[in-house]
Amino acid sequence: MGKRRVNFQRCWLPVSRIGLHRRGVERVNCGPKLLDLGEKGVYSSYTLMGISLNHGVHAKVSTPVHLRKARTCYDHLAGEVAVKIYDSLCQQQWITENGSMITLSGIQYFHEMGIDVPSKHSRKICCACLDWSERRFHLGGYVGAALFSLYESKGWLTRHLGYREVTITEKGYAAFKTHFHI
Repeated sequence: MGKRRVNFQRCWLPVSRIGLHRRGVERVNCGPKLLDLGEKGVYSSYTLMGISLNHGVHAKVSTPVHLRKARTCYDHLAGEVAVKIYDSLCQQQWITENGSMITLSGIQYFHEMGIDVPSKHSRKICCACLDWSERRFHLGGYVGAALFSLYESKGWLTRHLGYREVTITEKGYAAFKTHFHI
């Protein structure tokens, strides 16, 4: 098994160097979620009593202004707007808090928006994707891509061909306020 690494103040440290390891975290977790381990590939993030340990450390990330608000992340929306949409989906309980599953009310909501969620697909139906500028999650997977296509087809956003930058239209801001309360 390879070394697990934690992003801490822009330097990568092996988890063992800062005294946290999987068994230790699991022991702490047996209480009321004092310390939570989130794993994405070979990287781990830690949340202490619901507060992300990476939040303050990465608050001053120098992201280009034109990419901060909205951009693509592979085939789905990323950036500040995408993170707010993800938070809204969790708050309205359309996806689970960790973003790994769609709830029954979420399936119904997505269907009403014109997205039919398949029971099986070759890729993850939905997943939390760590946003590099916000250091919080936005929605990826099949549903994340389907939502992006929907936003584009309804004229809520425009893509800049050849670039990751995305512009949210006035119509889009109004729709996001209506659907996601942002």
